[in-house]
Amino acid sequence: ILGDEKSTKYFYDYLNFYADNYDKFELHGDWVGKARVGGQSLDEAVWGLALVRTILACKQYIPEERLNYWYTKLFRPMADILYPQANSIHNISLWIMCCVGGIGVCFNDQELIDKAVNSKYGIREQVRQGFTADGVWRECSLTYHYYVAQSLTQFMPMYATINTDDKMFEIMEKLFTSPLAFSHDGETLQAMNDGWYPVKIESNYWMENSVLRLFDNENLVHDVKKARQTEKLGYGSGDLLYDYIDDEVDTYHEIKHDDMFIYPSTNFGFITKPFHMILKSGVVCSTHMHRDYMSIMLPPFSDDLGTPAYSHPLMNSWYKDPPAHNDVCVDGTQPWPRVDIIHSHVEMKNGSIIGIIGENEWDGIKSVTRTLTPNENSVDDVTCFESDSSHVYDWFFHSFGDESFNCDGDTVESLNGGRAYQHLKCIKKMNCVGSFVAKYNYNGKNLVVTIPVDDNTEIYTMKTPSNPSDSVRNTIMLRQCGNNAKFKVNFEII
Repeated sequence: ILGDEKSTKYFYDYLNFYADNYDKFELHGDWVGKARVGGQSLDEAVWGLALVRTILACKQYIPEERLNYWYTKLFRPMADILYPQANSIHNISLWIMCCVGGIGVCFNDQELIDKAVNSKYGIREQVRQGFTADGVWRECSLTYHYYVAQSLTQFMPMYATINTDDKMFEIMEKLFTSPLAFSHDGETLQAMNDGWYPVKIESNYWMENSVLRLFDNENLVHDVKKARQTEKLGYGSGDLLYDYIDDEVDTYHEIKHDDMFIYPSTNFGFITKPFHMILKSGVVCSTHMHRDYMSIMLPPFSDDLGTPAYSHPLMNSWYKDPPAHNDVCVDGTQPWPRVDIIHSHVEMKNGSIIGIIGENEWDGIKSVTRTLTPNENSVDDVTCFESDSSHVYDWFFHSFGDESFNCDGDTVESLNGGRAYQHLKCIKKMNCVGSFVAKYNYNGKNLVVTIPVDDNTEIYTMKTPSNPSDSVRNTIMLRQCGNNAKFKVNFEII
């Protein structure tokens, strides 16, 4: 904008138009929140925050009377509409508060700054309650984690111009380093819960670049420098103004993790050797959750598919349902909590990662455990269910790639189960002796899945929807019936 006469005129004309007409636009919106310009309160907050960031960067060149006019006619009325709608610990409320706080910083309105930062649902409480102790946004979707990060990345550097020592800044470093545990290659992330598959780290490099104004983290600097070399930085509006990295320094290294570790506050366990594997025992809150208690991810063969779109016809009947994940269905489904979630946890014990759901948490089930034990070249996976009553237990695993088996099967037209079972296609019941072995070749690597055969376990193979939904994945389903179930599987990547 600066130094470009046409851009400066457009900038002024743009803001003058909305300041002149903001109070004339109808206040609209229902369950998604009220706004005058955006489709909902969230859209208004995202738009307003982008505007004040731009104004703040150019503020010294803008006449005081023009700033006062924009504040009086546009931004203060916007803040008064948005602020009352921030009424929970939620990504929308955080965006609203960051917008209100940004207006306060930009126009020196201490009242708005205090309300945005320190009120009941202000930024301080959003940060304190919204992020787990592991540094992950409580909705356990990395898409929403980074969406929240966008609001904080835009607000925090503005807030730092008036308050350099606030302890809130401490979350910013962890916010960007904690998701790296979900990446097996330093480039892709898991699209857990409502996440837009595939999730790429590179789409967030611009935020890492901006937030480095607040601190110096060598792992994030490495990311940004790598992004520059591959021309994937993708600067957004105003981000070049916050560029503090010396390209000549090349001593930074990539983040390293232990061979095995857990995020106990977020219900995730991680194995990095002999290969990357993730156990998700449950969720922290019900918003944006998928029903995939005790699920695993084994990239690059078996990712969480996340969500194609909220309006997608298979959204509820497949992508949010348990058969779309590497988990276990009980009588064709898993619990769907509307208010209270099933409480689970992960722990490390005797060289294993263990996910645990205790007694009376899962209706009709006494206990659930899933144990991942790494060996020299493989990982043993044992899942156990205990109950006082009889159930049908279905264990699912999905993989990309070309598949082959050590035995043949008989075609089965369909399988009884929940609503997602309608999407199980090309079903075969396998006839094996000793062990069932499935091999998958994908991107030059081979995954071998070995399952002992016993009289209690039926083994099925099938095709199921991938993401996008017009593609398919290879799927194994193990079925056991009775009060209890125990599934033993070995995974090896060659």
